[in-house]
Amino acid sequence: VGGILNVGSPGTISVSGSVMDTNDNGTVTRAAVLTQPGSVAAPEQFGKVVINVSPAFPSNPALTFIGFIVDDTHVKLIERDRILGITSGTAFAQGSATGTFTTNNKFAGTFVYSTAGYSTVGTNTLLPTVYAGLFTADGSGDITNGYTDLNQFGTLIDDTLTGQYAVDSSGTGRVTTSEMFYGSNGEGPEWVLYLTGDSKVPALILQVNASPFTETVGAAYTQAAGPFTASSFNGPYALNFTAFLPSGGEDDSTGQITADGVGTLSPGTVDFNACNFSNGLCPSFTPTPGISLTGTFTVNADGRFTG
Repeated sequence: VGGILNVGSPGTISVSGSVMDTNDNGTVTRAAVLTQPGSVAAPEQFGKVVINVSPAFPSNPALTFIGFIVDDTHVKLIERDRILGITSGTAFAQGSATGTFTTNNKFAGTFVYSTAGYSTVGTNTLLPTVYAGLFTADGSGDITNGYTDLNQFGTLIDDTLTGQYAVDSSGTGRVTTSEMFYGSNGEGPEWVLYLTGDSKVPALILQVNASPFTETVGAAYTQAAGPFTASSFNGPYALNFTAFLPSGGEDDSTGQITADGVGTLSPGTVDFNACNFSNGLCPSFTPTPGISLTGTFTVNADGRFTG
């Protein structure tokens, strides 16, 4: 689920300026408006708030999210009602840009993006799928100079990407894409994006391909000016990975590593935890701390590094 919630006054989410989209296991609902004003409870002592909204979905469920305030621009969210499943994410404040997103030139620049979820691309089986890549929004409605790396449970695609986009004239910051195609692999992703108006804050992405069904979410960050060299990847980095398995299991890891600005990833460490589900539950975990991590990397001027 993605969208814009307009907290128009303390404690109230306005119908005007609020919009939500969902991809519920392949059932896509676009641009649902609120059927009545929503509410935001006053924060508790630890910054916890309760958010209630009633969008005009086909079944018209009322959704409840728990939010934890990070600062004046970030709130961490988790769904409490399970109507749309078990969802979580982040809300970013649009601030002074609220209501200004009315023309395509409000979405312009080169962006680096990644999304993760599931798809049935090339198969009838729902498989874990992740994307990463970059693209340029030209400010006039065209997506150019795009490139995508896709991994669908070990099936790898890397290809160019082009398409079109349109910024909703309502000003909410909602952007839709169309005619997205890979250079050699046919139909590309179909996205709904939500703009924040801050180049340092990502635009959020909800993928809404219905056939073949693809359900991923992620973010697009404004890319720094290139061209990029090996020295662009230099210094210590914290990192984390999440892998969703077709069996329902999950592998997670966090760690650190240092890039030398030449082509080598010097020894770092990763803490790894694995779980294979049984009947929808995780009977046991397999934690493995302190795994050594080393590697190398090569450079492309557009910022796409391989390693």
